[in-house]
Amino acid sequence: MAGRTQVSWSIGLFFVLSPRTVLPAVDIKASTHCLDENRLGPRLQDILVNHAKSREVDLLITVEDREASGNTEVILRGITGDGDLVLDRHFTLSTSDCESSTDLLVTVSTRFVQELPLERWTLGRTPVPVRAALPRPPPKALSISVCGQLAAYLAFLPTGGSFGGTVITYIGNKTHALSIEASTLASYPRDLGQGQFYTVLLEGGAGWKYSPSPWLVRISVHAGALMAAGHGFKSNEATWVPWTELTAGFGRSFGPLVIAGNAAISPFRHTAATAGEEQSRDISNFRLGLAVEFPIWGEEFSMQDAASGD
Repeated sequence: MAGRTQVSWSIGLFFVLSPRTVLPAVDIKASTHCLDENRLGPRLQDILVNHAKSREVDLLITVEDREASGNTEVILRGITGDGDLVLDRHFTLSTSDCESSTDLLVTVSTRFVQELPLERWTLGRTPVPVRAALPRPPPKALSISVCGQLAAYLAFLPTGGSFGGTVITYIGNKTHALSIEASTLASYPRDLGQGQFYTVLLEGGAGWKYSPSPWLVRISVHAGALMAAGHGFKSNEATWVPWTELTAGFGRSFGPLVIAGNAAISPFRHTAATAGEEQSRDISNFRLGLAVEFPIWGEEFSMQDAASGD
């Protein structure tokens, strides 16, 4: 306009990241004295940066004013990088309104960027909220328990049955443990000729126990000696022979008690016979029975897990 000076004020930051990238930009064209571009420009810039949530701003805010019948008309526009006009507001301000024009435009611009979807006026991925780090758990302790178990055993096979007991020491944790075992087993007397015979088994061994609560699986190898003795004969004799066997068990715990089925098999085959071997019976190398196991003592040792330390 004749007799007036037009002042253009703009703030812009541009990076050559892609042909379309536009960072926060504000363009103020003040042709009257109603707008205070020195206050308005930085405040509009802050609105864009603060609401972009670390994304790149792809929006140009323009403000211009002109005289209109003794008042001042102010035009506020927002243009995206695609050229879309997403904001177009016109305000007619009197002379007394000019003092609050900056607050008016800031308020309208703030509400505008809050309501406009972020994807419409920014570029990049929406940042994932940073969650506070969870407190580091205390170092784990490596626990080793040593406990003694007493098992009462009753075998149903072979016919006639047998009964006995086992002392078991477990070294390990609640799920996996090494077992050290010592047991004795006596059979029920069986007929042989005019008398009877029975066997007594003394053995020790080692094995492994896997017990995901409440179940239990156990396998072990035993070695020892088997005594076969006569009863009811004119001359009763006893003989010791070597013995080894593989045992396996599967059961379930009920509180401190464990009830498990057990099976054992030996590679040895022995025979009990009368004098002169007139009559004989095989000593079974297979056994199937049921055991009830209960604790008699226990101790637990804990060590700092080195892998958990700094």
